Amino acid sequence: VEKLEKNERLSEKDGLDLYNLPLSVLGFYANQRKEKRFQNKISFIRNYYMNFTNICCYACKYCGFRRNKGDADAYTLSLEELERRLRSAPEKVSEVWFSSGLNKSLPFSFYIELIQMVKKTLPSVQLKAFTAVEIDFFSKHFKLPVEEVLDELMSAGLDRIPGGGAEIFDDRVRKKIDIKTRPESYLEIHRLCHRKGMKTAITMLFGHVEERSHRIRHMLKLRDFQEDSGGVQAFIPLAYQDKNNPL
Repeated sequence: VEKLEKNERLSEKDGLDLYNLPLSVLGFYANQRKEKRFQNKISFIRNYYMNFTNICCYACKYCGFRRNKGDADAYTLSLEELERRLRSAPEKVSEVWFSSGLNKSLPFSFYIELIQMVKKTLPSVQLKAFTAVEIDFFSKHFKLPVEEVLDELMSAGLDRIPGGGAEIFDDRVRKKIDIKTRPESYLEIHRLCHRKGMKTAITMLFGHVEERSHRIRHMLKLRDFQEDSGGVQAFIPLAYQDKNNPL
């Protein structure tokens, strides 16, 4: 607490000790820090979140969303259907957000046309789409350099990429829960976005097989990354959903 009050850099042990504070005490200091930086200001967005396919060639153990192509409830929405849904949004939205399965049947042109359709349909929205895992998949599947993938998507109108796929930055934990992009590749894609002037979000999936120390180390790695790269706009902790998945 003294280090918090003096604005001193916190260590891994400090992070673990913070977990032992009562929530009311932790919340008090979190709010104090927030008000010191941003006074009493808050902000929000009106977000419209859509998945366009649940078909995925990966099989992460914590996922209850993915389907195989032949499953009865597998789907891939057309651009026309996605446009119809955007036009019938229940309120005026400020952000459209896509994140979907890794569907090998879709050509790269589909993603370009998807971005162009959103920008044509709702010109004023910020478009957030395609996690680092999806960018990595595009690069490998379409045999394109990651930078070229990003340049094509940004030229079409992509404004941000979301933070999904970070999970926990620990190789031993990741081997137990997924088979996706390595932490180094994930962060390198975000670093490349930052170099191009694009802000990004980074997540942390918690509440599965990790321990508190893994969470703290994840955040410490993110802190170091932010100090080097400077483009992380948001850190988003995501609680593991313990239904309908192998884990």
